[in-house]
Amino acid sequence: MRVNIVGGGIIGVVCAYYLLRSGCEVVLIEKESALGSKSTYAAGGIMMHNCWNPRSGLWHEFAEQSFSANKRLEQELFDGSINKVWSWCGRLHLATNDKELTTFKSFYDSDSAKYDCSWISEADICKVEPSFSGHSVGGYLNNGEGKISPLDLIDLLVDEMSNSKNFTLVLSESISEIIKKNEFELAGVKSPRGNVYYADKVVFCAGAYSTSLKNINVYPKKGQAILFDKVPPPFKKITYINGVWFVPRGESFMIGATVEDDNFNEATNISGLNYILSKATQVAPWLTSVNTSNFKMIAGLRPYAAQDHPLIEYDSEYSNLLWVTGHGSNGIFFAARTGEIVAAAISSGELCTV
Repeated sequence: MRVNIVGGGIIGVVCAYYLLRSGCEVVLIEKESALGSKSTYAAGGIMMHNCWNPRSGLWHEFAEQSFSANKRLEQELFDGSINKVWSWCGRLHLATNDKELTTFKSFYDSDSAKYDCSWISEADICKVEPSFSGHSVGGYLNNGEGKISPLDLIDLLVDEMSNSKNFTLVLSESISEIIKKNEFELAGVKSPRGNVYYADKVVFCAGAYSTSLKNINVYPKKGQAILFDKVPPPFKKITYINGVWFVPRGESFMIGATVEDDNFNEATNISGLNYILSKATQVAPWLTSVNTSNFKMIAGLRPYAAQDHPLIEYDSEYSNLLWVTGHGSNGIFFAARTGEIVAAAISSGELCTV
């Protein structure tokens, strides 16, 4: 079976890997000149259980399944050896005032009933994450959470897939048109340059830009962040404090992110920079000594679905077109479970999201 995957962000690449592994012939089509160069690049890759997230139980269930899926994929690719893709460094929530501390205590009570969590007193912050000592009144640590390095995962999976004659990667090619086979099926997709890619099934993983092909119930929210490139992070754990995330990223780190309704405007701006820096420097004054040549603004459009879970469903008109988008800010974390679901759906025809 030949499957076209439209969209070469983390979702598209991971789906391609699982489909190739299941025996499909896969063509991965990406409009940019490199994979994962847009929203994936601008994401922190945080893995968290979302117990405090106001979304529905389906979203939480998807998060639970995604933890298991990431561990399965990690074991498959590394078999217990040290790797730079998954980091189970823990996620730290630090409060800056007593009201916030009360809220975080409710998060802790919810999380600690099921997960390995520790309550952190104000006095103990200097032991857990000294970079924020003196700027927090306490919080809690979920020891079992962490982050994924999406670009490293993409590189690894593409290297694996490139060894197969059944994998084709097409870069710098956008898709603008559906090619009909009949009233109920597609024959493939077509680019503005006239190139046609025939397939038995099409999986559309173009994030917020999935709406460019057909009007589906997905909308973009822009997330701006600051990347401190080649600046070793003075902190080890993913830390949420004063309304922003501090995320270690190898020998770099990022801080963010905004959540903005800005249609399809991907540009960074001064207001985003000021918002993040004003929040971050209040609790991390050491940032003021970082050389300006070492940081840059980055932004990505997060695809949000109208329902309270990712959009993974067959098209209402074409039975061989599968929409895979709407992961919000959790696309990197949800990618492994999404890949499993998509591979099962394409192989068996049965679709089960949770």
